[in-house]
Amino acid sequence: MRRILKRRPSPAMAVSIVALVMATTGTAVATHERIFSSDIADGTIQSRDIGLDVIQKQDVGDNAFGSREVYDGAIGGIDIKTNDLTGADINEATVGAAGVVNPNGTLQAGARNATVRPLSGSVYCIAVTGITNTAGRPISLTIDRQNSSTSVPGDIQTSIEWDTQPDACNIASEYEVQTFRQVGNDVQANDEGFAFFVM
Repeated sequence: MRRILKRRPSPAMAVSIVALVMATTGTAVATHERIFSSDIADGTIQSRDIGLDVIQKQDVGDNAFGSREVYDGAIGGIDIKTNDLTGADINEATVGAAGVVNPNGTLQAGARNATVRPLSGSVYCIAVTGITNTAGRPISLTIDRQNSSTSVPGDIQTSIEWDTQPDACNIASEYEVQTFRQVGNDVQANDEGFAFFVM
C-alpha cells in the first residue's frame, strides 16, 4: 500500500486559502485610517447617519446655527441658560400690558397693549391684546394719586378693586376694575385715576 505523504502547504497556497475564505464570508478588514472632511462629498451625510447625542457643543462653530435651522416653538425656557437673555433681547412692547387710566376712563399716552371701556358706577373694563382668557393672569393695580379726582386729606381715602367674577365686563376677556371713595365708614363708587400692569 502506498503511503500518503504529509506535506505543509506552500506560502502561496496559504495566502490563497485566506483570500478565498475572506471573499466567501464577506469579512471586512479595518484599515485604521482616519476619514477627513475632504474625503466626504458635500451633502452625502444626512441626519439619519448621525446617532443621537453624537454631535457635541464643541463640534459646532460659533454662529453656525441661526433661526432658519430651528423649528418655530422648538426652543423653550428649559433650553435657555439662566440670565442669558437681557432686556436688550426682548421687545418690551410685546410683553404684557400697562397703562395709566384717567378718571374719565381714557388712557394716558404711553399705555401699551390694552384698551379701556369706562362704564357707569366707576367701573372700567380693561382688555389686553393677546389675552382671550383672563383666568390665571392677575392684574396689578394702584391708585394714581396725582391723577385722582379725590383729594386724600384727613379721613378721605380712595381704593380700587379687581373683580374676578365680572358683572358688567366680558367675564372671559376683560378685567373688571372699580374705584371707590371712602369717607369715614361710608364707601361709595367714585371715578378715580389708576395705573395697571398685566404680565
